[in-house]
Amino acid sequence: MSIRMILPEVNKQTSSVEQMCYSYISSMELIKESINAFIIETGLKGKTYDSAKAYFAKTYIPLADGIILLSEAMIESHRQFL
Repeated sequence: MSIRMILPEVNKQTSSVEQMCYSYISSMELIKESINAFIIETGLKGKTYDSAKAYFAKTYIPLADGIILLSEAMIESHRQFL
């Protein structure tokens, strides 16, 4: 029993996945920048804004970091597959 691999198709899939992952990474970096700009904005004051800033800092930034790590892991795993 053997496995037949069609390398051009595998290379095409790897390239496609890498492009998608790099797009996700870029998007998550932009999201993190936007959240950080919101967090450090001094003109937004009050309990509601403080609560929103804390929420975004504690939930969305780690979530974006997780998506970046996942994307990097997917890129690496596809490269190792080849």
